[in-house]
Amino acid sequence: MRWCAAIAGLLVMVGCGGGGGGGSKLCQACSSPGECDPGGLCITTGAGLPTFCGTDCSAAGATCPSGYGCVMVADGTGAIVGHQCAPDTSGVCPQTTGGPDAGTGSTDDLQFCVDQTNMYRHTVGLGDLVRSPTLEAYAAQGAMIDGTAHTPHKHFMDTGGGGVSFAENEIPWWSMAQNGTVHAIIAGGLQLMWNEGPGGGHYDNMTSSNTHLGCGIFVNGDEVTVTQDYGPQ
Repeated sequence: MRWCAAIAGLLVMVGCGGGGGGGSKLCQACSSPGECDPGGLCITTGAGLPTFCGTDCSAAGATCPSGYGCVMVADGTGAIVGHQCAPDTSGVCPQTTGGPDAGTGSTDDLQFCVDQTNMYRHTVGLGDLVRSPTLEAYAAQGAMIDGTAHTPHKHFMDTGGGGVSFAENEIPWWSMAQNGTVHAIIAGGLQLMWNEGPGGGHYDNMTSSNTHLGCGIFVNGDEVTVTQDYGPQ
C-alpha cells in the first residue's frame, strides 16, 4: 500500500482526493478513504500506526469542531491535495466524539471506568482517584496503539509513561460481540483485575498511592481495548 507524504505530522492513504462532505465519521477508525465521509481521508500519525477518518475543510469559511484543527495533507510527491479536520492533540482522537462507531469510548464510558475503579477502592477504605485529562489523553493514545498492534502496554513501554503515567492497567482487545457493550467490558475487566487481590499487579495499581486516573478506549471493529493510566496529576 502506498502512503502519501506527511504535512503537519499527518499522513494520508492513497485515494487522497475528494470533494466536500459531512463529518459524521470524523475520528472513526478506518483502513481506506472509502470508509470515511465524502472527501474525508484516512489519516495516521505515521506509517504502521492506527488510522482514523478526517473530514474535508478545504471550502472557504469551513470550520472544524472543537478539539480539531484544519491541517494540510499531501501526496507522495509533496503536493498538497487538500485540507482535513484532524485532532489537535497530537493526532489522538478526542474521547468526547461518541461511542464505538467513532473508534473511541464515550464520555460516559470514560467516567464509568473511573467510577468503577473508585467503587473497588472504597471497599478497602481508600479515597477516590481524580479523573485526569492529562492521563486520559495519554491513555487514549495508548489504547489506540496497543489495540492496533495487539501488544499490551506497547505505548507505555515505548514512552516510559510519557512523563505522566506511573502505572498502567489494560483490558486488551476484548470482543464486543461476546461482551455486549463497552460498559460491560470495563466492568468485567476491572473485576478480574480486582480479584487478583494484594500482590497482583493490576490490583496493586488500583490500590496504589497515585491520586489521579485517566482511561482510554479504542474500538477497532469488534475489538475493544481499555487502558488505565495512574499518576500524581
